[in-house]
Amino acid sequence: MAAGADPTPMATLIPAAMTPESMAQNALLNLKASLTDKACVTSEKLTGNKYEIELKACKSHFGLLSLTGNVTFTFAEAAGGGTQIDVASPGLTVNKYLIEIDSRVIRTVSGGTTTLSVTSKGKGIGPDQRVINLEGTYTATMTSADECRTLDGKWAVSSGGHLWDATMTGHKRCTHLCPNNGGQLLMEDKDGNAGHKITITYDGSGTAKWEWPGQKTGTIAQYCGDNI
Repeated sequence: MAAGADPTPMATLIPAAMTPESMAQNALLNLKASLTDKACVTSEKLTGNKYEIELKACKSHFGLLSLTGNVTFTFAEAAGGGTQIDVASPGLTVNKYLIEIDSRVIRTVSGGTTTLSVTSKGKGIGPDQRVINLEGTYTATMTSADECRTLDGKWAVSSGGHLWDATMTGHKRCTHLCPNNGGQLLMEDKDGNAGHKITITYDGSGTAKWEWPGQKTGTIAQYCGDNI
């Protein structure tokens, strides 16, 4: 799962109470402010409650190394309260990966906590031309007091004719620190191969650990903490 497909950083930039039109205007200002070099924005268009932006090799304060492509944000008042944000991109290059995004975010704010309920569908193509399809739902929270984020969710993942379920639980990361101890990502084979699963665990360090039960173990370097 590519971090670049995650629409949550954008959603944190919107004040709690605004009209859809003012949300789009505010997004224009704040998204550009989040970039380390505003000259990488090659074009942008604001029409009512819709904001369209084109990026070229953009870097952001959220840790993405390079973004190139078009993204459209459409804002509305959510039926049950809060803000609805539709995020779409037919092709966004994140580092060396080409990503298609189709996400709907329902954003609510209570006190100093922002909660995002996300339904997401997308596709990623890696440097080796392998295609990964992903569809699922997740919940993310952000707290303004300590600038921490949590993530819990479940996705269906398919690639090369193989099917997996991915479940993230207990994931928490604060500012530029590494994910806290206790988070876990579980990948389970859904092709009928019982027992085939990969578990990735986080312990607060810059290295996550993965295990294929009874077979292999290893580590994954993370872009966080001292690794930034």
